[in-house]
Amino acid sequence: MTNAVRDAVDMFLTAIAALMIIIGAAGLLSGGQPALGAVLLVVGIAIGFWAWRRTIATKAAALEAKGSTAPTAPGWYPYPPMIGTQRYWDGAEWLGEPAPLGPQGGGIDTWKGIRIVAVGILAAAATIYVVYRWSQPSDLDCSLQRLEYANGERSLYDVDDACR
Repeated sequence: MTNAVRDAVDMFLTAIAALMIIIGAAGLLSGGQPALGAVLLVVGIAIGFWAWRRTIATKAAALEAKGSTAPTAPGWYPYPPMIGTQRYWDGAEWLGEPAPLGPQGGGIDTWKGIRIVAVGILAAAATIYVVYRWSQPSDLDCSLQRLEYANGERSLYDVDDACR
């Protein structure tokens, strides 16, 4: 599979995961189908996490294949495929597992990651709020439902929970 195809598949999976998360959260908040909403939410999160890990692994493999990122002198160096980590270079190859960078390194990348996650959380929260508000009946709908209930045209069970 070429890198372009793999990237397209990863983007598609991420979009599907985001859609499932939004629909699942709306289902939970609206009260219409809470069990289905919970399932969609969990499956969407799982697919999103899997696609994210797959993207990281693909990028790490591409950087490893380049071989141009390796230093020449032996020592501990930031490990490019995994931001925020370091690994020992013996002069010919990377040894051992990547270790976290100390507090002196990687601060800018860390804060950039935190900002990206914070913006993502805010965007998801705003989307869930908009979908939730959109799924609620308007004041006019509630007034009509109450009037129909008062006139005997509608049973109490047919009145939306938000209108009771």
